[in-house]
Amino acid sequence: MSVSTPSPSPSTTAPGTQAAESPRLPFESGVRSILEDRRGDFWFGSHSEGACRLHDGSFTCWDLSDPQVRNIYEDADGVIWFERSEGLSRFDGETIVPYDAREYGDADDWRAEPGDLWFKGDAPMAIADREADAGVFRWDGERMQYLSFPPLRGVDRETHTYHSSAGVARGAGGRLWFPMYGAVVGYHDGVFTVIDSVDLHVRAIHEDRRGVLWIGNNGVGVMRREGDQIVNFTDERGMGERLGAPSLDRVFSITEDANGHIWFGTVEHGAFRWDGESLAQFSEPEGLASHHVFVLYVDRGGTLWAGGADPSGVARFDGAGFVPMY
Repeated sequence: MSVSTPSPSPSTTAPGTQAAESPRLPFESGVRSILEDRRGDFWFGSHSEGACRLHDGSFTCWDLSDPQVRNIYEDADGVIWFERSEGLSRFDGETIVPYDAREYGDADDWRAEPGDLWFKGDAPMAIADREADAGVFRWDGERMQYLSFPPLRGVDRETHTYHSSAGVARGAGGRLWFPMYGAVVGYHDGVFTVIDSVDLHVRAIHEDRRGVLWIGNNGVGVMRREGDQIVNFTDERGMGERLGAPSLDRVFSITEDANGHIWFGTVEHGAFRWDGESLAQFSEPEGLASHHVFVLYVDRGGTLWAGGADPSGVARFDGAGFVPMY
């Protein structure tokens, strides 16, 4: 399944070029990612128009060679990284430039340190033969390594099913979850776990404070994993695809707010909040205009933000509903 978004106006700047400053977020294609950095600036990644920074009330925007920005991260040194649909870029203090340097590790190089950044692999659009095997990138502050997954039960590393589909999720004790198109691979203390016993088409993943793993999929709903038990949360709540009715069948973002509530961003139906007992939908009547919610983000102060498309925009949750911001 695909998601249709409005086509942006033709760009007038070259990739990596800083566009003019603007008092408004200029995206028309949709918002895919949000980050508040340690300086208090906000960064926004678009569906097909590059990235913008909000500083002192004004936006500065850059085109990228691949203009879809899936995720934005800040490393231990304060460098801002952009995970594109294909490849990586980083902010050099003045502009956003592609980052192509990489090394290729082996099984002995698999480890996870608290300050590491992890990025999805680019296969099957790999720039090197080693990247044709399913794997991920790790930035340790000094070097970028591509780490292929070792032989795992049921995993054919050369199939599209086991290539990265979304951003990496962190869990308790440094546990990592790598979402694939048709599976989830976990890594903790040198041990890999494969979740592929249920039909998956992964677009989002989150481990909550209780250790419950939530897996958002494109078409098959939300899976909830507690211990070794996996259930289809969407079916359990009667929220599958229903003509003309709110649905949790296509979930592209998941997060947890300061109160421990789980939020789901959907295609077509806005956002939903699960408080442990019931689901509440947030859409246009509650101030959330975007029908497609691609990103749900909790900032450093605990405020929840939503970004999406149809129409493109960013809204902030005020405790009762959403307030349109940009």
